[in-house]
Amino acid sequence: MPSNLIFNIENAVFISGAEPTFGHTGSCFHISGSGMHDVTGLRFSDTIGNKIQLDFSTGLIGAVQTVTGCVPEMEPQDLLTIEAYNSISTGTYKYFEVGDNTPVDQVTQSFYAIWDPRVYDAD
Repeated sequence: MPSNLIFNIENAVFISGAEPTFGHTGSCFHISGSGMHDVTGLRFSDTIGNKIQLDFSTGLIGAVQTVTGCVPEMEPQDLLTIEAYNSISTGTYKYFEVGDNTPVDQVTQSFYAIWDPRVYDAD
């Protein structure tokens, strides 16, 4: 009797690295480790347990299997854990930080405006 059984084997997910570990809305990062080709979901988890789903893709960088995630529109936040998962396991990587999209020159101008004698006169 013919059998049409199909077995899908998923490997456990383990994240060994992330690059970069800082980003802002719309930026992307790469994670590497084992079981990356079996990842079915990617998310951030904050320190109080909120989960933020991320868009992602899997692929090769050189000969290394990686997952590329994109930071969704969100407020700046640090101490985020990256979680890559499938039906049998979840791999984690600590920590990722989401910054704001303020251009560096704008922050610098704001900082120097505090000390500009035309703006602030100590007399």
